[in-house]
Amino acid sequence: MNANSNEKMAHKYTVGKAVYNRLAQIMTTNVSIPVSSRYNAVYDEHDLHGALIELSMGNMFAESGMVKLLEETGARVPSGSWIRDTVESVKPETLFAMLDGALA
Repeated sequence: MNANSNEKMAHKYTVGKAVYNRLAQIMTTNVSIPVSSRYNAVYDEHDLHGALIELSMGNMFAESGMVKLLEETGARVPSGSWIRDTVESVKPETLFAMLDGALA
């Protein structure tokens, strides 16, 4: 790899990280999906939004996408069923209204 290729990759990573962080901020501010707030809850809204962004970017289903993310990164990730069940707990019209508000 030459220096120009490394520079392009670094730029893509920097831009991608900035876009990812901004999207996570918008979602956290405008798209509030309730998650457990119990003292022993393993995952929070930040984990949910991060997973949803990753699934969307990879055009993946919850279960297979989370397994793939776990295999690729080794990071702690919520289960696909937790993501699906959490999102399904919100009425579709409520979720669409939150998303419309976030994009306005």
